[in-house]
Amino acid sequence: MPSYLFQTFGCQMNVADSDDLQRLLIVRGFTKTNNIGNADLIIVNTCSVRENAEQKAKARIYEFSRLKKKSAALWVIGCMAQRLGAALKDEIPGVDLVIGAKEIDSMEMILDQYFPRQ
Repeated sequence: MPSYLFQTFGCQMNVADSDDLQRLLIVRGFTKTNNIGNADLIIVNTCSVRENAEQKAKARIYEFSRLKKKSAALWVIGCMAQRLGAALKDEIPGVDLVIGAKEIDSMEMILDQYFPRQ
């Protein structure tokens, strides 16, 4: 079974989105881990309302990109991802996918592309 690590920054809406997405991952057969070295999928749900939240998110994304196993996918989702788009992949090596806040509703389809059901 694939495992995931999830980090959320920002508002209550981000927390609610993260809870929904984690339920989807569990239904899809993922198991939660807090160990970056064990995670097959790392998702960081970001906020860009406050600069401080964005800087904290970027710092964590840099950390995850350095510590993750090579085969792990690092996805950045949410408001900051929406605002920065593909430039975020250029800024932070190791980011595999940027999913804006407006695309979060498509997460099941995106998971199908990257982690096909067995």
